[in-house]
Order: sequence, then C-alpha cells, then structure tokens
Amino acid sequence: MSQDIVNNTGFGGGPALRAPDLTINIASQGDLILVVGPSQRKLRVLSAVISMACLSSTNSFGEVCGRARVNDQGLKYVVRPMMNEDAVEMICQVIHHKISQRYHLAPELVFAMALAATELQCGQSLQFAMVTWLQPLNMGINGNVRGLVYLMAAAYIFGDVSAFRGITKQLLMHRTGGFMSLALQYPEVFAVVPERMLCMLEILGAICVFYLKKAIADGRWDPMRSGPSGRVICFCTWGYERFLYYGLSLHGSGLTPHQLHGRSIWAIGQSIIHLNDPQPLRPTRQCLNDQHVSPNFCSLRNQRVGFVYRAATLCLYCVQADALGKAVCTAGHQFWSYRV
Repeated sequence: MSQDIVNNTGFGGGPALRAPDLTINIASQGDLILVVGPSQRKLRVLSAVISMACLSSTNSFGEVCGRARVNDQGLKYVVRPMMNEDAVEMICQVIHHKISQRYHLAPELVFAMALAATELQCGQSLQFAMVTWLQPLNMGINGNVRGLVYLMAAAYIFGDVSAFRGITKQLLMHRTGGFMSLALQYPEVFAVVPERMLCMLEILGAICVFYLKKAIADGRWDPMRSGPSGRVICFCTWGYERFLYYGLSLHGSGLTPHQLHGRSIWAIGQSIIHLNDPQPLRPTRQCLNDQHVSPNFCSLRNQRVGFVYRAATLCLYCVQADALGKAVCTAGHQFWSYRV
C-alpha cells in the first residue's frame, strides 16, 4: 500500500501541493480533499463517509482520513499520487450514493476500481454496485475477450463467486486460441491474479473440445441404435443409409476434424445443434425391427452440447484452493473430477 501524504497546509511544515484548477465536488459540504493520481485530481468528499466505507484498522485509509489535520479553510487534505484517479473518483461517487448502477463502466475501469478498493479497504461497500458491473451481459461485452479478462480479474479480487463463474464461462465459450498467451497480452492483470488460473482454463477448454468431438462422433451412430437403452446397434438399411449421410453432412457444417481448428466452443456447439437430421441417400423403408425407432436427433444433440456448455465454467473456490495447494475446494469440488 502506498504511503499516505497528509497535507497540513495552513499549519506550516506540510509538503507543498500543486493545486489543480478544478475540484470535483462529490460532496459539496465535504470536509476532506482527496488528491489522487499523477494529475493530482482533487475530490471533495465527506471524511465521515470515507471512514465508514473503509475497514477500520490502525493504518486503514479511513483512519488516515479521520486523523488528517484541518487547514485554515477548514479542509483536510490526503494525497495518494500512485492511485488511479478515475477509479478513486468512481469509488467515491458510489459510496456517496451519487451514481446509478445503470451507469456503464469500461472493464479496465472496473479492474482499476478493484485494485483501488483493495488498497482503500472498501470492497464491502462496493459489492452491491459490483453485482451489476461484473456481469458481462449488462456491460455489453459478451464475447469480447479483452473486456472479459479485465472483468475476470476484478471478480477474482472482489471474491464474487457467481460473477466469476459467468465471466469464465463467456471466456471459455468465445476464446478461439489458447489461454496462456493472455499472460503476455495483459501483464498488468496477471501481476495481480495467479497465472495458474490460465492453466486451469486451458485444461478445461481442452476437456470441453474433447466432449464436443465426442458428441460429433456419437451422433453418427444415433440412426442405428435400437432397444430401450439405445446401446444395441441395428445394421439395417434404414439406419445404415442415415449413418452414411451423417458423415457426409459434417463437411458442409464445418464439423470435420480439420475444420474445428481455430473455432470457439460456442461456434462448434451451435454447428452441432443446427446440424441437419440425417436423411437417406435413397428411399428406404422403416426398419421392421419394432425396437428400432427413429430417434429425436435434435434432442440428442441438445443434450450433448448442453452438457459441455454447463461444464464450461471455472469455480473461484477451485482457483483459491489450487493456490493454497489443496485438492478439494470450499464448495466440495475435487479438482476437475466434478467436470467429467
């Protein structure tokens, strides 16, 4: 945590402070001026609100604000030159109830707010607002990998389990390449969150792709299954003709092995769901075996793809347990076994 600089201007002996041209009045009757960031942005706030919003401890930011001496103008000054001014201003707006949850924030700013809230020890006071701001759909960045990476890191810092699951689901569904390269693309993010999270995403993504490929392979045998369990294969002309057509239709739907490379889990799943039902290459009669009935191909495809879509998410507790070297997370998940 950066060192607090309390300006005692008016009492003598305090550090010289270059006053910006504008003071942002978050609280017009505020008794505290926060000077934040390299630009020395001035924020006028109520010290009582800041003290209540921040955790109470000997060296907490709230205690520092409460102990700051008053100058000749009746104002206290606290300087934080290394903090993000936009993030601190937005935090002050939230804890002073000056901003609506419907106000859209850039994912980078949400991440900066998470870092600032950690330093100011006011994360609990922001959780109600973050419920909205950590939702990718509400932020309008569904499928935007850059935005999802910043929101994932913010959810990890705030410890929001539900938001973390939703964000990692979107990231897994829409990422077309590997995950390890994200550490090089966003070094400021993975300087804060563990890089092993990317290893877990990489493994989970590979598992999801494997089960999608298995769903494609299993679909070939659907026309030939018979019996109540569907495990008996009937080598009749009706089923065999559809078996052949299914294999030919995979190329037109982009589902052959070489066509799957470079496609996202979401795109592959949608192609499987919208795959045409297997039709015969020539007219054939229904199989005379009374146990061999035409299956509901659409339902079978939806079940297989739905299983993968549900599994494509990462548990925050698993990430935390992995960082501590534990095999079972707080939610009772034994590492990866609950996925497959």
